[in-house]
Amino acid sequence: MNIENKLHERSGSACELCKVLQKEVRTNGKMGVYQFHGIGSPLFKVSPIVHRQFLEYLKENGADYWVTTFSNAIDYVTSKKTK
Repeated sequence: MNIENKLHERSGSACELCKVLQKEVRTNGKMGVYQFHGIGSPLFKVSPIVHRQFLEYLKENGADYWVTTFSNAIDYVTSKKTK
């Protein structure tokens, strides 16, 4: 799921969009990977405020979401494939 494309398709705040997209991923039993590089830079256009709001949302809903490093997520997927 390409967040940049979804940003153009939907209206609302970027933080709300991240929440909606993450709920869609959870509902469909999928894994959502968000990689934020250069928060606040003109290249990625994710403000520090939106980034913080989304992280707070994930923390508040920790029973529903697993927040980890990209490396740990890949290890998890790899371990499932080998079983």
